[in-house]
Amino acid sequence: MQPGKSPDRRSGHEESPEDGESEIVCRVTAGFNERTLMTLTAEDRTAIAELISLHGHLFDGGELDRMHELFTTDVTYDVTDIGGVSIEGVAALRDAALAMGELNPVGHHVTNIVLTEFADGQVHARSKGIGIRSDGTCASVTYEDTISRSDQGWRISHRKVLARRTPLGAPAGA
Repeated sequence: MQPGKSPDRRSGHEESPEDGESEIVCRVTAGFNERTLMTLTAEDRTAIAELISLHGHLFDGGELDRMHELFTTDVTYDVTDIGGVSIEGVAALRDAALAMGELNPVGHHVTNIVLTEFADGQVHARSKGIGIRSDGTCASVTYEDTISRSDQGWRISHRKVLARRTPLGAPAGA
């Protein structure tokens, strides 16, 4: 805690008694080591959330020639948990999406985006995805993304898609 600041235990902020403003202190505790992470601006957070949201719009609209707006050229897109393979590179990802044909969801919806900043300039994003199929059935997944800043802006460099198969409280495999 900084001198002249008092902790606000409910919010996790340190509050300055002089001006009433709060600043977010973001730390990771690993054992006895504590380190302060990079701070994302509000503009960075908005850009990353829009990046993650754009995925569904481009895929659902068939705009696969715009994937460079989402991913680094050497992206790893890991769908092994949902029965696929780990796909390397934008070109291979485009080919895989086209090969799925009518098995592609008609709607990719993303929600609950949580960002964790790392000192190396990368961001970990965790979000929930809901895929709607043409027959009306749906599935829930979690996206685990590594997002890097490039000359073109923020891009997803690694995505792991994890299926959500068991409701809270249900025995595993139910």
